Amino acid sequence: MAQILKHLIQEINNEKLNYKIIERTSGIFQGTLQTVCLELYGEKELLNQFICSWLGVIQYIGQSPFRKFHK
Repeated sequence: MAQILKHLIQEINNEKLNYKIIERTSGIFQGTLQTVCLELYGEKELLNQFICSWLGVIQYIGQSPFRKFHK
């Protein structure tokens, strides 16, 4: 989730929107996150477009540094 948050914040900045992290829960491993809650600010139309572009399920598949040889 930390990588997704990083990508999300980059997109928020690119769209000239503002954000505030309301709550963040660290994961059990260093550098990981379990949950994040954001509050977004900006022009209503831009916010609606941005939020609609992120609606749905995110399937993040990455190689685990903890299970290096797992497929």
